[in-house]
Amino acid sequence: SYEDFGLTPLEAASCGTPTIALRAGGYLDTIIDRKTGLLFDELEPRLIATTLDRLLADPPDQQVLRSHAANFSRQAFIERLQDLAAAVSPIH
Repeated sequence: SYEDFGLTPLEAASCGTPTIALRAGGYLDTIIDRKTGLLFDELEPRLIATTLDRLLADPPDQQVLRSHAANFSRQAFIERLQDLAAAVSPIH
């Protein structure tokens, strides 16, 4: 499937679950290949199965997954937005 943002992998990562996904769309923004999941290049059943086998043989650390998902939390977003606003604000 194609996702504009890649929210599903973040939801999974917040529970310590890695993702395999097509190397496209929002998945490129939310999956770190070989760290928080695995990406494959074509919607080819054999390639998907091979990618899943690789993930099952060497799954990512659950704490790494949860930490990565936390980077996309509401609080992290608010803090980045406040930092950006402070950086461009004429009042310091």
